[in-house]
Amino acid sequence: MSDLAIINVNSEAKSAWDYRSLFLGYGTKYDKFYCSYCSIELIPKVIYKDEDEKAAKSPHFATRKYDDHNEGCIESFA
Repeated sequence: MSDLAIINVNSEAKSAWDYRSLFLGYGTKYDKFYCSYCSIELIPKVIYKDEDEKAAKSPHFATRKYDDHNEGCIESFA
């Protein structure tokens, strides 16, 4: 589970809560997210739920089922 992500190579790393705030405040949605350390593609979790939808977990990012962070990535030790 990752907390930080980028949307492209030149973007600033933001937390899942930052992206959630952008969605709730402005309706901003991004197509893809990447690990800010190793650039593997990440899946947003609980970021794009409406305010009134209950969620059992906090916003975060996950890898695809058969993908792992690249060897030596900080997130692979989290």
